[in-house]
Amino acid sequence: MKKILFLFLISLLFLTVYSTCFALETNCPNLVLIDGSNGRVIYDKNAYEQVAPASTTKIMTAIIVLEKGKKTDIVTASYDAIMSVPSRRKFCSYSSR
Repeated sequence: MKKILFLFLISLLFLTVYSTCFALETNCPNLVLIDGSNGRVIYDKNAYEQVAPASTTKIMTAIIVLEKGKKTDIVTASYDAIMSVPSRRKFCSYSSR
């Protein structure tokens, strides 16, 4: 009887810990959590819904441009590329060079 009670309590403890570890509560409408070592998606919420890029994506893009580019480089983006990003405002101008 003690073995059964012990196994039951261990099982209950395991289930409690397991459910607590994977119960992710967030108010973010969209998110993807990826394991950086192997690229496996650990958690996602509305991952396939089209949304505007997050601020961290914009900041990372700016950092890469500053690190890899030169001040004299000209960056060209097509009209379609600019207009494909959903936004209420677009602060970039378009010229057909």
